[in-house]
Amino acid sequence: MYNQDGTIKGTDDLRKLFADAGLKAEDEIVTYCTKGIRSGDMAVIMKNLGFAKVRNYDASYYEWSGDQSLTVEK
Repeated sequence: MYNQDGTIKGTDDLRKLFADAGLKAEDEIVTYCTKGIRSGDMAVIMKNLGFAKVRNYDASYYEWSGDQSLTVEK
């Protein structure tokens, strides 16, 4: 999502990136990362591109991995 200089890619590049990943604006998407910071950035960018059903799991993997009743699959 970012250029080499740390700036966010342009709209056309981002749309292509998400389309190439098979994502559509009408999809329900939950972003996550280790703690929810990078995934929060991604959710905001996606919302700005018209992904209306995107949400960020703000506690992300830190919360998930701390709950022994939840499983992790590779």
